[in-house]
Amino acid sequence: MSKTLFCLFAAFVFLQTPVFSQTSPAIDLSDNLWESFTNMRNIKAAKSNASGVWAATTGGLLFWNRSEQAYRYFRNTDGLSENELTALGFDAHGRVWAGLASGLINVYDPSSNSFSGVSDFRSFGISDFVAKGDSMYIALSIGVSLYRTDRKEVKETYKNLGNRLEIGTAVRTIFIDGQDLWAGTDRGIAKTSLTLPNLLAPESWTNFTTAEGLTSNSVLGFAKFQGRIAAALSNGVAQFNGANWSNITGNLGDLALKQIASASINGQETLFAATASGLFAATTPGAWQRVGPNVPLVTGMVIDQANTPWLATSNAGLFELANTSTEWLPREPDGPGSNSISSLALDQQGNLWCTSGLSDLTVAFTVYDGQRWRSFSTKDDPMIWNDCRNITVLQNGERWIGTWGRGITVVKGELEQLEFSRIDHTNNILASALSNDPSYVCVPFLKQDLAGNVWVCNYDAINSNAIAVYTAAGNWRYFSTSEGLTSDIVTTLEIEKNETSDRIWIGTGTDGVTVIDYGGTLNDKSDDDLSGELDEDDNLLNNRVNAIAIDRDGFIWIGTDGGLNYWFAGGVSSRFGLISDLVQVIRVDPRNNKWIGTNAGISVLSGEDNFSLSAITIENSRLVSKSITDMVFNPENGEVWIATTNGISRLRTPFTAPKSDLNFLTGYPNPFRLGEEGSRFVISNLSENSAVKIFSASGELVRSFAREQVPGAQVIWDGRDNDGKLVPSGVYFFMAYIEETGVSKAGKVAVIRR
Repeated sequence: MSKTLFCLFAAFVFLQTPVFSQTSPAIDLSDNLWESFTNMRNIKAAKSNASGVWAATTGGLLFWNRSEQAYRYFRNTDGLSENELTALGFDAHGRVWAGLASGLINVYDPSSNSFSGVSDFRSFGISDFVAKGDSMYIALSIGVSLYRTDRKEVKETYKNLGNRLEIGTAVRTIFIDGQDLWAGTDRGIAKTSLTLPNLLAPESWTNFTTAEGLTSNSVLGFAKFQGRIAAALSNGVAQFNGANWSNITGNLGDLALKQIASASINGQETLFAATASGLFAATTPGAWQRVGPNVPLVTGMVIDQANTPWLATSNAGLFELANTSTEWLPREPDGPGSNSISSLALDQQGNLWCTSGLSDLTVAFTVYDGQRWRSFSTKDDPMIWNDCRNITVLQNGERWIGTWGRGITVVKGELEQLEFSRIDHTNNILASALSNDPSYVCVPFLKQDLAGNVWVCNYDAINSNAIAVYTAAGNWRYFSTSEGLTSDIVTTLEIEKNETSDRIWIGTGTDGVTVIDYGGTLNDKSDDDLSGELDEDDNLLNNRVNAIAIDRDGFIWIGTDGGLNYWFAGGVSSRFGLISDLVQVIRVDPRNNKWIGTNAGISVLSGEDNFSLSAITIENSRLVSKSITDMVFNPENGEVWIATTNGISRLRTPFTAPKSDLNFLTGYPNPFRLGEEGSRFVISNLSENSAVKIFSASGELVRSFAREQVPGAQVIWDGRDNDGKLVPSGVYFFMAYIEETGVSKAGKVAVIRR
């Protein structure tokens, strides 16, 4: 293969290639610097107490405050160990028990606004909690466990729930009626009396299946109605008469049942049945009437303390039945439209744009203006396609979104009045990836260069035009495999700015990297050079390339399925020591740090020396999820937004873009209160090569920051002096200065030490 682009002397490459090593993390990962943003509309369980309605969601713990008529959100940055919840319950002391997908249990105490944890069930699935006194019965993937809340210990776990159920049968739901405990499984019902001395013995349990009248062995829930136990089954409702079960499904017919509950409505005992499309009620067994209009994608229900029914859904949160019983009041929680985020971008107004796709195709993209989230999908406009992979904000303010299957969605206008259009196979602008479906255009990545040209990856284009360019003049130009591109399976690209002509580095899914040097003339093919390429023969760790980024020193970083490479001065080298070799995204922050997103978290390579390597994981930080899909930096305030397959994280860092001068030097908060959690004083709007000194009111030097310690336009003071001791209350002066020019600027702050 031709490698003319990369032919330089090996000795020169050796001398120019830096040597790397692993060092300790240098990034502040304190809990108070993190904030998580997740979708809490997918409800897995809902229960109520006197305070309001609680819901276990795939994005955290959700609480509808009855008195305030508003939500409160609990995520991993609010005390939860993780955000994906599976079960919910209350103990006798009013504490909220949340089962997590990992098998951990988080217990929230409203009286102290604090969480504690139970780790005894880490390797098991948790599906329900029911308390009786100081005993908490927990439905597990291996049976039922008895946990003593007063002793904080597991007393025993019941895996053998009767002679007709296999040992270790998963329990989905638990119901306690007096001294009787009912356990619902996918293989029938297990019942026992809590007065029996040995619940570990299978003889202590009685089993019920279709042989005793159940219409299905798949049990979803229980309720007590007219003095008898009723069971929600996958295909209907059954009621127990003391020996056998009778079918009271009645006119529910083939509706997919989700849950049942009973309540007294206007003095009349009523049994409610939540189905996939809404709620039904019966005062006589089997005689069901619909309650309110249809509600789609119902997952369950709950009756609150005022005997008001609520429906839980998988896409819109909770619905409360209005007093008239003729309509449902949507109680949709705020947050991203999806937890599966494929890309991020900040527009000129500071709005965050998040595309969805990958495993969740219910929403196309979401916009966050700093106050609320707005979600958009195909339902809002036919030009929108829900499987979005990448977004870029153009210089003119337009947002171009690459989709998987419908080309590019173009979004124009302000947030309150957006306009949508599409760039696809129409007029042969882009090409389909399928010969039998000309509209199936896949665009995994797109980016605008400084000249205003938009470069588009047209994945697996059937006409071989794998790279399309929308020029600043408004024309389309193309580069194809017939001209020299090594593959049409194009996944990503980066633009290398040169004095004479940009070079376009293109990552592929099969053949490594291919490079376009178009000679600065998109309208002239005669000076194009597409011979540059890199693959495993050139020391690339893997030919499947997922990310390419160029840093401020001219290093080109290449992320592959097999690890991280960098190209410099004509040669390819490898960077080892990442937290994972599966590199999914690479971004460079305003201080030239390289943020390498993997399926196990983030490795950050220092921009100061290309030497120090830091790790950000779900174990050492409040990162929302470990699989990183994208990152974007706000150069003004140092915030980094991190997209994952299970939500978005925001981390406050000091890595800001330096200002041109010190005219806008400022410090906050003022007053600066020491002793509060996460106390930090930010000295901001620093210029390049600034140093900072802090003095007491008497002129004594308290703290100094050399310019090597100022990572951009900000420096953080923790209220300590140069000896590491907290300073006393008083007035302090901070001064920023540039040694080379003698320019300086000062400010003052009142410190209050508690």
